[in-house]
Amino acid sequence: NVCHQDWRGTHDGVTKPINGGWHDAGDLSEGSHRTAMATYAMLRVYDQLRQRSLKPELQARVLEEARWGLNWLLKTRFGKGYRITWVLGRFYTDNRLGTADDMLVPAEHSAMENFLFAAVAAHAAQSIGSAESLRAAMEDFQATLDARADWSRATRDEAAFGALAATELFRATKRPAYAAEAARFAKLLLGCQQQSFPA
Repeated sequence: NVCHQDWRGTHDGVTKPINGGWHDAGDLSEGSHRTAMATYAMLRVYDQLRQRSLKPELQARVLEEARWGLNWLLKTRFGKGYRITWVLGRFYTDNRLGTADDMLVPAEHSAMENFLFAAVAAHAAQSIGSAESLRAAMEDFQATLDARADWSRATRDEAAFGALAATELFRATKRPAYAAEAARFAKLLLGCQQQSFPA
């Protein structure tokens, strides 16, 4: 059954439903990073099965589930790097707007979440030919780059997902600028490693 139709996200005067996707493991919450990582993993499994012409029924099922996750990631983005990153919920709602259990969640601009989304969406463009995903990946990747003048202090997750996103965008578009960004973020990731043994 469809649930949480009275969960909505908001940003810059726009409000829209944000239900769908998968509930989190312990409760009814949803997080974009968990959905994105699960979707990416399923798309990679689908790629392997398809390339080896294995298990057509499993291919179809994995692809169906991956599309479910991808659709939620696209549904909950507001453009230019703003998205619903986390919805905390522990009970089923009545699915009706205007009652006491409604939830309104503000969109956030998170570099790590945006880079992870861009990686998933760019891979989806290659894997299942989603032009909408590629446009969204390119937009959110660029908006995230533009939001910070200096990336030299990127966190480990920002560097890792930045490198992954740029790599997937290069594979999807063959644009050299994305290869350069992949190399830049890969160097930042290496810089996050401990350089000496503790005393």
